[in-house]
Amino acid sequence: MYPFIWILLFLFSRNVFGLTLTVDLFPKELKENPKEVIATSVQVAPVIDGTLNDSAWDSAAKMAGFWVAGKDESAKNQTVAWVCYDDENIYFAFACIDPRVGLEKIPKDSPSAWQNDCLEIFLSPTGEKEQWYHFILTSGGSQWDDCSDPKYRATSRFGESWDAPWTGATQKTDFGWTAEIKIPFSSMFDTSKYRVVPGWIWRMKLTREDYNPGISEPEFSSYSKIGALFQDILAGLDLIFTTRNFITNPEGKILDKTGQITGWHYYVPAGGKGNMRHVSDSDPVEFTFENADNATIFFGPIKYAPFPASRTVILSAEMKMEAKPDSKSSAVIRYKNPEGKFIQGEGPSGKLRIFPDNEYHVYQIAFPVAAGFAPLHIDISAALYGETVRFYIKSVKLEFGSLVFAEGNDWCLTGNAMGPLSLRNKKIEGCYTYFDAGTDTYFFPRDKKHVSEENTRNNWVPFSEGKLTDGNLSTGVGWPNLWTGSNGIDVVFDLGDFYNVSRVEILSGYDSVAGGQLYVKGPQDLIFVLVDSVFDRVDATKGGPQKKTNHLILKANGSTTRFVRLQFLCSSYNGPAEIQIWGNKMDGRIVPPVAYLQQKGKIVIQNPKEIPLEQGMDTPFLPVPQRFKYGKKEIVLDPSFKIIISPDSTERTKETSDVLKEELFLSTGQNFQKDLFRGSYNTDAQVIFLGICSDRKFLTDVRKIFKDFPAVVEKPEGYVLVAQDKKILVLGADEPGLFCGCMSLLELLKMKNGEWVIPEITISDWPECPYRMMQVRPAPEANLLRALARYKINYVEFAYRYNKKIVELSKMAERYFIKTILGADPRIVLNLTTDPEIIEKSPEEKIEDLGFGRRNICPSNPKTWELYFKELDQWIDHFTGFLNINFDEMYQTPNGSRWNVCQLCRAKNKHSYEILADAINTLHRYAAKHKLKLLMLDTCFMGRSISNPDDNDPDWRKALDIIPKDIVMAVWHPADVNELFFSKGFTQVYLSLTGGNWKKRNFPGKYYSGVLWYGLDSLFKVPFVLQESQACWSPGKALPGAGDPIDVNINEISLHWEEIINGFMYPSRIASSKDYFFVDISSVANNSFTDEKPFDGKGWIDFGPNFDLKAMVPGEKMFNGVPFKIIDEKKNNGKSCITVHNRGYVDRTFPFRVEIPVPDKKLISLNFLHTLDNRPGHNYLRKNELAGYYFVVYSDGYYIPVELKYAVNIANWDGLPCWSYYEPREKSMKGGILCWRGETQSGIEANLYRTEWINPRPDVPITKIIFSPCWKKSCMNPTLLAITGIEYSEKLKNYVKKIPTETTLKNVDKLNPAFTRGTAIELKGGVLHNDLFYETREKISIRASSVFNNSYREAVLGGEDFKSDVSCIISDSNDFLRFAGKGDVTFSFPEKEILSGVLVSGSYRDERKGEDFPPQKLDLTLYISYDGNNFEKHREISDYTPEEEGPKWIEFPEKPIKSFKVEVKAMSPYSMPGLNLVQPYRP
Repeated sequence: MYPFIWILLFLFSRNVFGLTLTVDLFPKELKENPKEVIATSVQVAPVIDGTLNDSAWDSAAKMAGFWVAGKDESAKNQTVAWVCYDDENIYFAFACIDPRVGLEKIPKDSPSAWQNDCLEIFLSPTGEKEQWYHFILTSGGSQWDDCSDPKYRATSRFGESWDAPWTGATQKTDFGWTAEIKIPFSSMFDTSKYRVVPGWIWRMKLTREDYNPGISEPEFSSYSKIGALFQDILAGLDLIFTTRNFITNPEGKILDKTGQITGWHYYVPAGGKGNMRHVSDSDPVEFTFENADNATIFFGPIKYAPFPASRTVILSAEMKMEAKPDSKSSAVIRYKNPEGKFIQGEGPSGKLRIFPDNEYHVYQIAFPVAAGFAPLHIDISAALYGETVRFYIKSVKLEFGSLVFAEGNDWCLTGNAMGPLSLRNKKIEGCYTYFDAGTDTYFFPRDKKHVSEENTRNNWVPFSEGKLTDGNLSTGVGWPNLWTGSNGIDVVFDLGDFYNVSRVEILSGYDSVAGGQLYVKGPQDLIFVLVDSVFDRVDATKGGPQKKTNHLILKANGSTTRFVRLQFLCSSYNGPAEIQIWGNKMDGRIVPPVAYLQQKGKIVIQNPKEIPLEQGMDTPFLPVPQRFKYGKKEIVLDPSFKIIISPDSTERTKETSDVLKEELFLSTGQNFQKDLFRGSYNTDAQVIFLGICSDRKFLTDVRKIFKDFPAVVEKPEGYVLVAQDKKILVLGADEPGLFCGCMSLLELLKMKNGEWVIPEITISDWPECPYRMMQVRPAPEANLLRALARYKINYVEFAYRYNKKIVELSKMAERYFIKTILGADPRIVLNLTTDPEIIEKSPEEKIEDLGFGRRNICPSNPKTWELYFKELDQWIDHFTGFLNINFDEMYQTPNGSRWNVCQLCRAKNKHSYEILADAINTLHRYAAKHKLKLLMLDTCFMGRSISNPDDNDPDWRKALDIIPKDIVMAVWHPADVNELFFSKGFTQVYLSLTGGNWKKRNFPGKYYSGVLWYGLDSLFKVPFVLQESQACWSPGKALPGAGDPIDVNINEISLHWEEIINGFMYPSRIASSKDYFFVDISSVANNSFTDEKPFDGKGWIDFGPNFDLKAMVPGEKMFNGVPFKIIDEKKNNGKSCITVHNRGYVDRTFPFRVEIPVPDKKLISLNFLHTLDNRPGHNYLRKNELAGYYFVVYSDGYYIPVELKYAVNIANWDGLPCWSYYEPREKSMKGGILCWRGETQSGIEANLYRTEWINPRPDVPITKIIFSPCWKKSCMNPTLLAITGIEYSEKLKNYVKKIPTETTLKNVDKLNPAFTRGTAIELKGGVLHNDLFYETREKISIRASSVFNNSYREAVLGGEDFKSDVSCIISDSNDFLRFAGKGDVTFSFPEKEILSGVLVSGSYRDERKGEDFPPQKLDLTLYISYDGNNFEKHREISDYTPEEEGPKWIEFPEKPIKSFKVEVKAMSPYSMPGLNLVQPYRP
């Protein structure tokens, strides 16, 4: 009986002293963001069983309420946490509201830990980002741990190979679940050296993932506000052990084993009197001194906290000093370091002394501490002059962090210094805004909680409202353009008045800030002056990406300025968290900014000169053959050559001979005859023999004709090509090999002295990889197939919408040995917007509440397959390669992904991987029935699976064991799946997104059988095609990569590709010296190659003398085979080139347009030698490639635009690359070519480019060329150095007779700028009621008929950046009101008004996810209503290209109107029309 009683008493005691767990425990709303939590010490440790019924939790620190990560709102399913500790462990408890908690157990350190309901604890004993420990406990009790130690992160992807001896347990409750966790201190530091003592401050973050897998969007939350990403360890809060305030225990008790007095005490000289009093910990320590000339107050020494690493500490003491009004007394506070030296503190307004003003102030001391126990020893030394003086010390606290201590008397002008530096905040009436990189056009996040509605529409954010100035590391500003912008983030601060600025600090929650430039504008400056640069342009071009940091400091050196501009990169969706500007009010003395010179002004090269361009490989074509050897002669290929095939040739061989005949005609304009092989040919006959190895008689006969006959290649798709003694042989190992050999023959062709020749050569060749696959963005065209086949691409997939065109070209694809892939992801083919039967979702979910971007089909519904197969049946038999089912990113629950949650799927009582396998097997059977293989992406098998919570085995990777092994896997997450697929026997192709450095990849290695280049939604870039071709064909011979000679071949051959695509040959390839004509630009030249003074608005790109084009030598010289005449600026008033500035460029000093006279010349082409000063600002979607135009004006008054496009036919002069999806890889472009390279004094290489434009009207004289940027605002400004024309002649006309002759001609008057009349009506500062309705302050109503927003972009890619609404038309920026095909906007006035007119700009071309975007073509119509009801047509403008022509001015009749309406519609079926600006004017 007695043991039973004791058990009851034990259980009773635990419940009595434990927590009462009900829903009332959870907060209803959250108000304050916690900055710290004070952990309590407990005598009795809790038992870790998940029940929370231990007495320890009664006294533990409670943390009530979690915030949604990345938002200023409380979590839907709330969490409460507790923390306490003892000598050996730290303990956590959690209570979680969760109506659908899953309790399945998963293996320890499983990557799916954070994809289940789970709790996460981040701990940093040093409080620094370099040292942290991470613990995850799932609702099912499974554990994950990792740490920042490099030795563990080197051996495992996340550092999970570190295993700590911690324990955790969970319990299911009525409201959800509870958890308890015990973490030994010994798992995080050496407890034999350090112990946890009161006052030690750690950094901590507590987060929770509330998944409810497959049912609803997961919710990520945290006790302290954090950003959308969990990596920002410093965005947590301080974890303080017992106390932060050291005035506790102030009575001078003996605290250490030496018997030394370590608390508060004082010293007064003989004759003086002193007294110390302290009532309680909540009261200040009080000292009174009388009749003493001086006195000293001591605290310490006390060994207060262990430091496993050296760091800077800030001690803050809050105190006041009282004395009579005319007192002369004062004091200083000092820290005594271990060497006995004193470090003096600082008070408000930079005071170094304490004065008796009878008010509390905080005084700070910053000092370094070494690793180990650091002694805290401070004193307050007072000069008293015999007066009665009292000191009141309210607190003595330690502050840690990565913040830099305030310099001198600087104040934080933005008012957002944090922690101890908050004392240095000085609130001023300043504001800031965001700009499209390098421009004056606002590019503002459409975050309704960012600032007030009114300030958002005014584009300027007051410091008091902005996320960048709120003193909170968790409220970063992020959206895709800040994540990956090549020019990065561009923020301008207006301080409201002139200040002397010392520095600017950029802070982020974790290491995401890379590189930065600081610009200021002084009182006498016309443009912004660069004053500091971390990782400048020279660094960027030579050293690759900079190491990222969470704290970037840029120096302004006291420059006097009102405006501060920052450009920096931030590789995070969460973006920068805080920007602090430090300085002081200008004291009347102006400090001019000192311009920063690249590399800090270092002169690396004293006398810059031209650099010879790299030489390519000794073979002029791609892909490079496996084996080849040149002869000494060249063979002239003329129509006397005959194409000879065997009488026993297969139909396929005959077809290939026909293709070769046709291609030779298209390439040379010459018609070659075909004949059958007669067994022998005389030695003088000029013959091209075609055959395959299986034709043994043919093989025997041709061996007799060629004296050096190579070994026969028998590998699949292999061939032998021999060219010697006026005879050519192409011998294929098989039919595809014969075709590949013919394509190589065509690539050997070149024009020399007016004749077509090929070199004598012997080639033995075959491909390493059988799968050379392309997904192609452009529409299918015959010439595109020809170009792909020329470079030996053998599989191609076009967008599904082009299926009809693909069917039309299927026969041609077959002739060219290209197998077509039917790209038919069921999620795209089927309409997953409205039909609930075929959409995988739980019964309680509504379709409209389901994300759209990644919805999944219901694989268990027969209707799904019925609809899918019915759609595909009309196409599939016309395809010959693969059925690509894609199945990418099926796990993205926020974007609509669900799996195994509907009633039909659940009724099968299967695991999710089994249902996945069923779907794949169904598709495989369908593909096999139609003689196709199956192709799919790898992301299903990465471990990111989703399922119903009741599925206790949701690992989709298990499906690999029950699906056919002939499925080809396209891999773009190699670290996750390469070995997995290899071990299961699947064929893998590398899913390439960018091309790039294949050397680094060591391709193909043991895993890959080819490449699938993803060019559908990404850009279609010719150099990438060529790189893939080379990497797949002969990687052992040459792999594209930085500095490899193969890249030069790619550069050259990119232009050959264009000749195939466009069906013409560039005249410069066949012109002779007498055909060239130099266009004289000297009379309109306005810029110089040299730049002696930086940032004065003049000279090359205005960056100073070590960053200009001194290396350019004037005179006539060749640039990539074309002569140009370079102006001698010494003979032309210092002017040698023409620069035009985009109207949106932030520092415009050059004109927008320059007209270049041409003396009525008939020219067949124009060659431009030019470059850009900047690369564009862009991200993954926004490309902003259009840089400018050459408007070629003819004698009849019509013009044709020649578009300048970044990375298409022109690039930036410093060669600084953009983000990898977009940069001109290895200087390769399809419409232009790197033609000159030179040195600068800073060591950077300067680059110039040549673009040849073929004139479609060569028989009409050209009278002038108008050189201009585009109207779309941009940071790119083109510079023109020279123009060379090729004169029209009958000889050249014959060679380029396939020039397209049909083009849209426009009257040059269309280029005239709009002249407005009257005063613009103020539209800003109004209210946006919804996307379609905006109201100005004058109550003018602006309504849109519709608005088109792409839900996929919004859902998946942070859609605030892409959100279009009617307010986009009220300011002249690059944003626009977007319609689907057609739309209008109506202005209605409160009373009738007389208007002078309206300035209207249509939307610019939509440059997203592609390359070489076509012009925007719009029709505009203006309607007027005099009564507000009936509208009549007033003016039409057709064939309107806004980026080319600019805004249009439309006059109004001189009588009162009530409303007007502007209608816009697209002239292209795939264009998204819109309005960029509608600005009415009053007379």
